[in-house]
Amino acid sequence: EEARKTGWRSLRENAWQNARSCYLKVLESSDRIAEAWVGLGAIYHERGELTSALDAYKKAVAECPTCTEAQLNVAILLQKQGRTREALPFLRAAVQGSPNNTRARYQLAFTLASLDDPGSALQETRRLVLSEPRFAPAYFLQALIYRAMTRPREATAAFRRALELQPKFAEAHYQFYRHLKTTGDAALARHHAIQFLHHSTKDHIAEVAM
Repeated sequence: EEARKTGWRSLRENAWQNARSCYLKVLESSDRIAEAWVGLGAIYHERGELTSALDAYKKAVAECPTCTEAQLNVAILLQKQGRTREALPFLRAAVQGSPNNTRARYQLAFTLASLDDPGSALQETRRLVLSEPRFAPAYFLQALIYRAMTRPREATAAFRRALELQPKFAEAHYQFYRHLKTTGDAALARHHAIQFLHHSTKDHIAEVAM
């Protein structure tokens, strides 16, 4: 138990070697094996050792098939490797095991949208906003899905809701700007372009500034 607590504390402090040693001790002497594998997976993940991280998280899932954190991290790492369709069963398992886990359901919705299943993705975002009605990224994802489905009125409403909840959401301002350019509302598009430039620190600046 002490090794587990020390490992978790070291992990939060970025003391990777100490955390790894502690979790290895847990594997040797404890019945909390899944938790130790999750901890080791987090260490490898932070260090960029993605193959080792994926292996550790999969071992955690094998020990604890209902462990949402392990399922979710397996899915995220598979997606980083371009294996999005392989990630889907792990995301579904994560949501099934923890239906109110915002991160898991959002990731499932995002993945379904990326796999060209907008209907299922939209359904997941609706479930998400029922449990987390003030979670701006869910409305933003809804807006992108509606836009892809050529449903501009619903897209506009979803963009507005996302920005109402999170006014400094730079990417939402940018995507709303792009959406408004296609609907012909030039004045409002300009407003959101300016808001994007005001809040953004990275992408798309050259395009909007033109």
